[in-house]
Amino acid sequence: VGAALAGLGVDAVIEIGADGGLAADVAGGWPDGAEAPALIAAPAGADGGGFAEAVARAWEAGLAAAFAGLFAGETRRRISLPGYPFQRRRFWVQPRKAAR
Repeated sequence: VGAALAGLGVDAVIEIGADGGLAADVAGGWPDGAEAPALIAAPAGADGGGFAEAVARAWEAGLAAAFAGLFAGETRRRISLPGYPFQRRRFWVQPRKAAR
């Protein structure tokens, strides 16, 4: 696996899964003398957290990421939070009403 990826000029391998076995195979099969890729393994989560974790690790490793498309299709909103912890006000987020 590593030799084929090296031949394609791959410089990063991102694995989202339970055991990180693919990253180990890639590292073990990488040709001698070739620059090794960034190997990023993130556990898969039932909530899709593995993907976000993998993107975060790739970003930390110095790889570019298109964050505009990362959460495409999700709705998010800003909420105001206190500027310091001793304002003694509560900031509970109210759920949105379901569309009918």
